[in-house]
Amino acid sequence: MGAVVRRGQALYEADGYPVPLWYGTRPAWRAFQLGMTDGADVRQLETNLVTLGYDPNRAITVDRHYSWATAAAVKRWQKATGRAQTGAVPLGQVAFLPGPMRVATVTATVGAPLPAGTAILTVTSTRPQVTVALETAMQKLVRRGVPLKALSYGKVEPAAGSTVRQHVEIQQGIPQEKAKDIVKAIKDSKAKVQASIQGDMVRVSGKDRDTLQTVIANLKAKDFGINMQFTNYRSN
Repeated sequence: MGAVVRRGQALYEADGYPVPLWYGTRPAWRAFQLGMTDGADVRQLETNLVTLGYDPNRAITVDRHYSWATAAAVKRWQKATGRAQTGAVPLGQVAFLPGPMRVATVTATVGAPLPAGTAILTVTSTRPQVTVALETAMQKLVRRGVPLKALSYGKVEPAAGSTVRQHVEIQQGIPQEKAKDIVKAIKDSKAKVQASIQGDMVRVSGKDRDTLQTVIANLKAKDFGINMQFTNYRSN
């Protein structure tokens, strides 16, 4: 206890492999691989790969797209850490936290099986104390039908003693600002559809199913930072 873990160093070990701490404010919520949709989490991954020296030829464009250059950098990291060189990062192989962390307590026993969601250690930073749970807890939420993008996080506030609390809400409908972004994206695509905001939903109407399907595919390819569901799929 008391050790400071920095970028690239092992935060804990799972299935015989070290799980490194990589810097980022967005928790991992899906696997990283070729063909995945673009997103801010990809930019976060690429930033760490470049910073840690796994892109020596500077082939990566740090953006939201998981490219072949990204996969090549992942393979270099996997080779350096003794993993199978697949070019993909399954959920749970890296842990993202905002910065260096000091290990305060360790609650897990070496070699003991841990159910999803079990807390394994507590770390502290220059901010109040936070608890790190196994990344596989995210999978448990997904299995229960709760998309991780549907969660919105409030501010971390002081609580009793040295603890903190954070209010987490499940998204209900589409926030107005996000709805405006979605409508703008649809209009910018020049698709022959009508898009309008109706309460906490965005209504899209078109003359044929193919056009609606194209609009849906385009929206799914973008990262609006929220969970989106497509219902009542029919053309005029």
